[in-house]
Amino acid sequence: MKRFMAWWYALSLPKRGPDKTPGERERTRYAQLTSSFLLLISVIFVPLSPIMIFFSPKSPSSPPIGIAVLIMLSCSFIFGKMGWNYVSAAFLVGYNLVCIGAVLATNPLDPSLLPLYSVFTIAIILAGALMPPISSLIVGVLCCIIIALLSMFVPHTAAYQQMLDDGLFTVTLIVPITLQLIVGAMTFAIMRNMINTIRRADRAEEIVSLQQELAQHVRTQMQQKQQLEEGFQKIAETHARISNGDLTVRVNLSEGHMLWHVAGSLNNLLNRMQRMKSDSDMLVATRQAAYQVSNVLHQAVSMGRLSDVRLPTTGTPLDSVIIELNNAARNAVTHSLPRYGSTSEPQY
Repeated sequence: MKRFMAWWYALSLPKRGPDKTPGERERTRYAQLTSSFLLLISVIFVPLSPIMIFFSPKSPSSPPIGIAVLIMLSCSFIFGKMGWNYVSAAFLVGYNLVCIGAVLATNPLDPSLLPLYSVFTIAIILAGALMPPISSLIVGVLCCIIIALLSMFVPHTAAYQQMLDDGLFTVTLIVPITLQLIVGAMTFAIMRNMINTIRRADRAEEIVSLQQELAQHVRTQMQQKQQLEEGFQKIAETHARISNGDLTVRVNLSEGHMLWHVAGSLNNLLNRMQRMKSDSDMLVATRQAAYQVSNVLHQAVSMGRLSDVRLPTTGTPLDSVIIELNNAARNAVTHSLPRYGSTSEPQY
């Protein structure tokens, strides 16, 4: 049943997002209630409409009434789909008034038709349930006017006229009108109290929801505050170690932390500073190595022992130059030695 009603609501009501406010929830309740009554009335009347339209030769008024009622139900469906709930509900109320009023207006009034006056109360109840409660009073007064007009202008049968001649206005007029007014007043009072109760419940639910959101907001603020305190503490510790010359330190914050972007920027800066320090240290070491190599070469040249030079590697970019110098020195020694087995004598 729930699936069927969900399908019917999707078919007969406009597509809207989830209700977030009490006003939206009240609008949805009215719309679903109107749609439910439209479905109920359609299930009852639509199967009978062909009989009224095509198979009622003895009642000339039945086809027009059947067509008019079908048009009213169709208009109720269309306006409900457009989101005009009160207009859709008004057509349902009008359906009841037209059905009963047309039957009474197209047939001579007879005592056997007097119970039909009580059916007008259905329109009053529908008006109070599907529209603002004041509508039940308005429709009740309208029903009283319809009953009075029918009593004055519709032809009477002999039996009905006999009741009027006997002064039975209480039965023919006062009781039906009183019934409409009583039902209208009761419906107004009941629906107003019910709506006020529902609205109070909605407000209470809204207050509870706001309290939950506020509590969640406070928890979120506390978590963010704790995150900030932890992040600031880690950044302060990192700055302290940097000031002591430790450039290998990093701010370790997880992704999603409020200060994660700040920590990332600081870590990138530390990476660049560490590379700059490494390059600076290498430059200093290279300068020292160049100075030492220069001194060794200067001493070797001044003593004429360039071939005996053996320069140690320094772990700097000068190592490739030092290796070439050592190779050149070894080659110079090899070329300066006499060949093996030579018998030549030195000449004076």
